[in-house]
Amino acid sequence: MKSKKPIVGFICLITLGLGVLITALRRKHIEVTFNDAIGILDYGPSLLRPITVVTMVWLFRTGKDSQKQKKDVYGVGIMLVVFELLSVFFSYFGVFDTRDLIATVLGSVATYGLYKWIFESDKQINGV
Repeated sequence: MKSKKPIVGFICLITLGLGVLITALRRKHIEVTFNDAIGILDYGPSLLRPITVVTMVWLFRTGKDSQKQKKDVYGVGIMLVVFELLSVFFSYFGVFDTRDLIATVLGSVATYGLYKWIFESDKQINGV
């Protein structure tokens, strides 16, 4: 099995860069219009966060055990959802928004799809 680090690193850099870009655009938009941002500017970071965090974990994890990578997807997804739900009770974590929660869940589902594509596509091709 070939190393998956180059593709994982590329995905990590792309999602991290998009997250930074969206955050910068959102701040600029709010400064100019004094209104809340809409659409991808508002929920993009929540959508990209699970992908970015999981790919960072995959980059620094040693070994090629795909079960650990699957557990990373579940663990990070659950952690981010719990973090979002904590904001209901503790304002220190931010302001709760149902659409942020939905974006986080969708980002976690997308991360699971990436896991299947990156780590399990070789198994299906090779008949393992």
